[in-house]
Amino acid sequence: MATPGSNPALRTIGVGIVLTAVWGAYALMMKPLLTVDRKQPSAPKEEVAQEKSPVFSDKAVQWFPQDPWVREAKGRFRDGGRMLYFRQHQLMNENRSVLVKPIALLWQEDAAKDEAPITATADSAQLDMAEKVSLGTGQLGAITSGLLAGDVRISGPDGLQIAGRNFYISEGSMKIWTGLPVRFAWGTHSGSAEAGAEIELLSAADTKQPGLMSVSDVRRIRLRGRVVCNLAFVDEDKDREPILMSVNAANGFEFFVPTREATFLGFAEQKPKRDNQILIERPMPDGGKDMLYCSRLVLQLQPKIREGVSGRSTRMELSRITAEGKPALYSSQKNELEEIYATMRTITYDIGARTLELLDGTEAATGKPIPVNVHQGGRQLTTGRVVVSLDDDNKVQSVECRSSGQIIESDRIPADEGSDIKPFDASWSQSLLIAQGREPKVIVTGDAKITQESTELRLGGDMIEMILKRRADNESTEIPASEDKQEDSVVGNGNLDLGQLQPERLTVTGNVDLGAKELSGKARDKLVVTFKETKGGTNSEGAVRSVSRSEVTDETSPEGTTSTPKTNGKTAFLSDTIEAVAVVLDSGSTEFRDVWLKGDVRVTHKSEKKDQNFTAEGNSLFARNGFNGNREITLYGSPATIVRSSDDRIEGEQIDLADAIQADEAKRSVFVKGSGRIRFVVPVGLDGKPQEKPSFLDIYWGDSMNFSGQTAEFLGRIRVVMTNEIDQKVNLKCDGLKVHFTDDVLLEKSGSEEEYQVAESGDKSSPVGQIERIECESQVVVDIDVMKEGTVVARHHAEFSDLVFNQVTGEFQATGPGVIESTFPDEGRGAKLTSSQRAVARANSTAKADVNNFVYIQARFIGELKGNQQDSFVQLRQHVRGVFGPVRELSDRLTIDHLSVDELPDNTGSLGCENLSISKIPGATDDSQSFSLVAECNDTGLGSGTRSPCRLESKLLSGDADKITYDHSKHQFLLKAEEGRQATVSHRSNKGQSGTFVGRQFAYYVDSNELNANQITGVQSNE
Repeated sequence: MATPGSNPALRTIGVGIVLTAVWGAYALMMKPLLTVDRKQPSAPKEEVAQEKSPVFSDKAVQWFPQDPWVREAKGRFRDGGRMLYFRQHQLMNENRSVLVKPIALLWQEDAAKDEAPITATADSAQLDMAEKVSLGTGQLGAITSGLLAGDVRISGPDGLQIAGRNFYISEGSMKIWTGLPVRFAWGTHSGSAEAGAEIELLSAADTKQPGLMSVSDVRRIRLRGRVVCNLAFVDEDKDREPILMSVNAANGFEFFVPTREATFLGFAEQKPKRDNQILIERPMPDGGKDMLYCSRLVLQLQPKIREGVSGRSTRMELSRITAEGKPALYSSQKNELEEIYATMRTITYDIGARTLELLDGTEAATGKPIPVNVHQGGRQLTTGRVVVSLDDDNKVQSVECRSSGQIIESDRIPADEGSDIKPFDASWSQSLLIAQGREPKVIVTGDAKITQESTELRLGGDMIEMILKRRADNESTEIPASEDKQEDSVVGNGNLDLGQLQPERLTVTGNVDLGAKELSGKARDKLVVTFKETKGGTNSEGAVRSVSRSEVTDETSPEGTTSTPKTNGKTAFLSDTIEAVAVVLDSGSTEFRDVWLKGDVRVTHKSEKKDQNFTAEGNSLFARNGFNGNREITLYGSPATIVRSSDDRIEGEQIDLADAIQADEAKRSVFVKGSGRIRFVVPVGLDGKPQEKPSFLDIYWGDSMNFSGQTAEFLGRIRVVMTNEIDQKVNLKCDGLKVHFTDDVLLEKSGSEEEYQVAESGDKSSPVGQIERIECESQVVVDIDVMKEGTVVARHHAEFSDLVFNQVTGEFQATGPGVIESTFPDEGRGAKLTSSQRAVARANSTAKADVNNFVYIQARFIGELKGNQQDSFVQLRQHVRGVFGPVRELSDRLTIDHLSVDELPDNTGSLGCENLSISKIPGATDDSQSFSLVAECNDTGLGSGTRSPCRLESKLLSGDADKITYDHSKHQFLLKAEEGRQATVSHRSNKGQSGTFVGRQFAYYVDSNELNANQITGVQSNE
């Protein structure tokens, strides 16, 4: 990530100062006009003395050098530090208006101070009074309106300049405005507003003066149309190059004085372009450019504390900057190539705390999420909230992601092909911290995972901590002069680069999961990996020179080189802790060396050679060259045990595996090109319970089948049929299928060349080929008939994509859009059917069942589906729309899309929500089991807009609530609002009376049409 020195949100500090100066200039400019009669002397003689006073000429020469007429002006007024000059005047409107031209104003609070006054000139000015004007007495009276006409020019301290035309004044609206372009400058900054400006005035509460005479301050300033600010920041305290930048706001600017909040505006709900949003640009010294697009930029100001100055400060400084967009876009470019690209909903910089915060959100118009995305160095960071902490030099000290997220390959900014750093992917459920310092580190918390695709390395655990490799500022071109210089440097000189996170040491704690090529392992407590790089080239055969002290010299390789041993199987292990050295080879791959497993060690190795298979148990294990080839692996225990077969067992306090494993066996696999069928015997049903008799599971494929060990893969027009003709019948269709078994199984031919079956084992009591997991790719269609004694009693249908089903745990998940439908008996409830047929569609099926009625449920969704078959639980997410009600036959379906609420049959309705959970309610017997529904609105999270409530519609009851539950065993609906919110219910009683109720919680009983309410806050009769 770039430092704030290259972040546009941190370079807008001077914007608020410029606009504060504009506010002060307008306020001070008007005070001579609005209060000129308060302290005017009543005696004409004293007025004449003022006219002859040399102070008028001295001030005119000093502060109006561009307007020589001011020093010769005959019309002069003075009120303390305020002076008014004009050449000509004319009374109009029965002496209630005065026209002066030209006009010049000067206000200087303390002439002794070495500070420029506020001055203003205009071609003419017309002032309208509440009473008749008498210039001879030196009194103008109460001003009700006015106009500074022609060219108006204002100047003030610190190089303040404001230029425009035709400024109007109104007592009725208490405003000063112009509809013509305005230009302004302050110090090294300048800007313009294309469609004029508007200043709202504020009256003093304790004054008895009317209207404009009571003006005490400015309430609000608006700059209309496109506002452009060109800023140049000069740090007087430090010898730095000026920072140049510009702010271009398409829809104006507003400064609210009471809260000191300045806001630039673009057009909401528009694509980020220069002509409709706010664009902040900064050219970089190296020829690059930083840009930030947003639709709203808020600058929070506060009085500037100045050393040695007592009393209230009139100077302003920024305390907080907030940019918002849908999304806000940040881009940093160099040589016309994008180096950093980021999107977020909100970005906030707290100047006092020196923290930069990026937040996600939801687009109100579409409900589309706006995550925080940062693209840099070929990597993409996606999360919900990012907090960046900075030091006094605006260098990054830490980056913290305070919500779930991931770092993956960027789809926008390509990686540096010349870089030798192999990037890591990462994901987490709680937080990510990247911290600078003498020991820079990355800490990933909550279901933390780190993977390296190029080396097939996978690490997971409750928390992962990476100590990053230090590199000097000039590492890419020079070697550090000393170790001390390199030790003092930090990663990237204070700039964090997502593409350059190179670990030096890595620690994983809690539920450790390690995976590499042909290797997987788990640690109960901790894993520690130290990374080392090769310091030599490779020979033509790929041998690596002098990698580490733990490498074994290959006798067949040239002297001084080592060969990477070939893998010959898969090794899985379990221990309390793991310690290892990860050697990064010149080829870019990573190999584990000096591996120590400690504490209750268990190792299972399955080799390509059968007699190299083994299981091992002991107190600790040391693998000098990892587990590749099983070379130099030593097991320790009291005693240690290695089992290779039922009659081959080795025990001892120290065992060398290289002496115990030597044989080889060809890999057992089957590949079929073309269509075919395979059959398995499944002893349990979809509910995980034993069936009356085992089912045959037949898989038909159209293109190919590849079977190896514990995995079978099928491609092309897949159809899966499972039935025992008594309990159930399942049909599944998809384009690709993978079946994973709990143990290695063997295939044998069954009938024709294209048919296979699982070979039987010698133990008939043990089921063969038990399926652990099924993975379906692309579009999936599932039809399930639940049978009782061979008769169909319930029917289920589903359509979705990419199904994963674990038959051992019962867990399953799939992606939308999709639909699920279920028709099952309404056991013991006897839900009544109406005579209306508009809601029922008949299917081409003759399936019948000897029950009174059936319950039909349909749910459509666009997000994801997940649940557990053993727990009879399923959850649908995102834009869920459900239909429910009784039907007469299994083949009937409810279609109510075009029906009004009054046309709905009894006990039939629809439900709309963002999350829908369906659960089975256990009963005393299988026939008495029921179900429940839980509908919830979308939890939009931090920075989101308003949420959409759940919606229930039926003939007798309709309502909106944050949560709606339905218990079918009780035929009860609960509509509940969250704390601080309300639920709304419309109900029609059995007597035909209807009304709308607002409250915290409602309970509705379908059978009796009874509505109970809790904490009612509103009632409305619909009669």
